[in-house]
Amino acid sequence: QGALRPGVRAVRRTARVPPEVALRRLTLGLRGHLGVPYRLGGTTRLHIDCSGLVQRCVREALGLVLPRHSTDQLSRSVAASGSLGEPGDLLFMAGLDAAACHVGVVLRGPRPGTRTLLHASSRRGRVVEEPLDRCLARASRVQHMELAQLLELR
Repeated sequence: QGALRPGVRAVRRTARVPPEVALRRLTLGLRGHLGVPYRLGGTTRLHIDCSGLVQRCVREALGLVLPRHSTDQLSRSVAASGSLGEPGDLLFMAGLDAAACHVGVVLRGPRPGTRTLLHASSRRGRVVEEPLDRCLARASRVQHMELAQLLELR
């Protein structure tokens, strides 16, 4: 095989994974970022913002490349058919953390049937995981992309 030119990165194509495996990979990646400081425009473990967190973790866990900004990520979604707040859903919210379009990922909570939202919070200054209902109470508008839809974005 030929070598890549300097500065050109290979795009790794991954085989389709079952939703449970995808959710497990995504959850591990996201929780590995807990406590990372928030900075608008950040995309690394040194500092990260909400859309950078989602873009990075989806790429690392699932091999999918999402757009950099939350509004562009939202534009990739189609009308959701399932209920809001299932594990693996990307949640796009207005009015949360003073962002026009804030994004986080729904995860299973510590008790059966509970849900959390893991997101990079400008208000709290770091990546946090908090009860989903607390986040929804602060949002003025919510849209979501289901994990199954995300996995179809090849």
